[in-house]
Amino acid sequence: MKYALAVTTAGILLCCGCGESSTEPSTQNEPLTQQEASQSPSDSQDGSPAESSPSTTGSALEIVDKAIEAQGGEAMVRKLRTMRIKLNGKGAMIPGQAEIAFAIEDTWQMPDRYKTVSEFEFQGNRVSQTQIINGDQGWMNFNGQTQPLPVAALTEMKEQKYAEDLDRLLDLKSDDYNLEVLSDEVNVDGQPTVGIKISREGHRNVELYFDKSTGLLLKRKQAVLDAASGMEIAQEVIFSNYEDVDGVKHWKKLVAYRAGKKFLEGTVTEIEFLEKIDEAEFAAPVKPAPRPKDLRTSAELKTKTGTLYGTFDLPDRNGPFPVVVIIAGSGPTDRDGNQRLMKNDSLKLLGAGLAAKGIAALRYDKRGIGESAPAGGKEEDFRFEMLVDDATAWVEQLRKDKRFSKVGIIGHSEGSLIGTFAAKQAKADAFVSIAGMGRRFSELLREQLTKNLAQRPDLRKRSLQILDELVAGRTVEEVPPELVAEFRPSVQPYVISSFKYDPIKQIASLEMPVMIVQGTTDIQVLVEDAKRLAAANKNAQLSIVNGMNHVMKHATTQPEQQAAYTDPSLPLVPKLLDDMTAFLAKAFKE
Repeated sequence: MKYALAVTTAGILLCCGCGESSTEPSTQNEPLTQQEASQSPSDSQDGSPAESSPSTTGSALEIVDKAIEAQGGEAMVRKLRTMRIKLNGKGAMIPGQAEIAFAIEDTWQMPDRYKTVSEFEFQGNRVSQTQIINGDQGWMNFNGQTQPLPVAALTEMKEQKYAEDLDRLLDLKSDDYNLEVLSDEVNVDGQPTVGIKISREGHRNVELYFDKSTGLLLKRKQAVLDAASGMEIAQEVIFSNYEDVDGVKHWKKLVAYRAGKKFLEGTVTEIEFLEKIDEAEFAAPVKPAPRPKDLRTSAELKTKTGTLYGTFDLPDRNGPFPVVVIIAGSGPTDRDGNQRLMKNDSLKLLGAGLAAKGIAALRYDKRGIGESAPAGGKEEDFRFEMLVDDATAWVEQLRKDKRFSKVGIIGHSEGSLIGTFAAKQAKADAFVSIAGMGRRFSELLREQLTKNLAQRPDLRKRSLQILDELVAGRTVEEVPPELVAEFRPSVQPYVISSFKYDPIKQIASLEMPVMIVQGTTDIQVLVEDAKRLAAANKNAQLSIVNGMNHVMKHATTQPEQQAAYTDPSLPLVPKLLDDMTAFLAKAFKE
């Protein structure tokens, strides 16, 4: 099986197929046992069963009716059928693995239309993923690449959505469902509950547990297909912190467990109830539409495969003035420094800050990203050298523009390595590396895999085997689902091409003035990387910025880190611009 992984606002880590599987997920109606139901992680610290006793709550329909009234009544609960919900949280791709932060936007139109947009960081890369179910069709867009969901993956996704739909309660009053009151009383976060088992032909059984006093839904238990083993395992989702949202009592926090271990928790940031959702919302994902141009600041670069688009940030005075080309980092990062659901405007703020100090900036969407998406071509044909050629061509084009006197390059993250090549080839007047790697990408990736998969020795061993093959220049067809984000077959040629280059050798070869900038609270690139780069070039000036993270904003705590990646109103660290403009002003005079 080949899978990508995505979270939904109902607490599911979906197994979404990127390739066909010969093993169909089981839909047998085997009930979860009463012992399993009572052994919830929420019942006791040691996982021991809660005290059981015969239920005295009346019929299952009475329990459902009470739950509907608790959430605001039938008219209010009906709003849950068509809605949009956003959630931020953290979780492990695999139970026991290191947690990662994620952001989700879930759009819901029962009975058979669903869309989940998720963004998270995995193995050091920002991952953007969109999954859509529209009736009997489904698609997945992974970092800009769209493909239909295979039958096995689509079937599993629909089965999980079926279970989530039951939380909406109203359908349970239909004769299509068989409801049975569970005899054991299960405590959820210390609250006694009453439970019902829901059976329907062609679907797995689902159990819902409601607060015995208030009637609110506190837990859903179901069987899901585990991506790693291909076996069915028990999943439990705990709902809490109910609040009134437009007349509907809705949970604001969830915690999810698989096989008894917590793997996800999240908090709702926004809920919107909708009358109807445009059908286009559930169509196959397409490349983003070109953004409207600002004719005063727009820039274009013609290439063999299409046009690249950018934006100038110009000083508020007459030229000519110096200009820098800003090269964005890896993944689907656009000219503003943003990814979908991860808007921080870091590069937009950088360009504006430089312009305010008299230095023009050109920010551009790399091929395959944003407005330059049509120039990207197929992912399997993509190579690192193409990004170098593009950056070099931008510099050469600016050399001919009479508005500008000198031309420099600023590379952020992976853009630093790209920039070292372009600076040498185009003979730039100055080069600045911000959060640039001081090791080969393969070495950094080996370190991350070894650390992040420490509790999964088999998966760690396989990941390092794949890495060794790619370092040797050989592609790998079979990739475990947990490693799809990093090693999916279509991205392997690009990864191989990027492995060939040593940032230390590249920075050492530059003869123009060089500046290395690194923040002390960057969780992706270390200060040691910056020191290695600076030591390799006698012309390099090193600037260590205390409290600055990877997106160039102040962040010394986990909440500040998350805010820095998602809040465009937060400014860049002032010392960054002060040090950099002072360096560039001197370099452009030499």
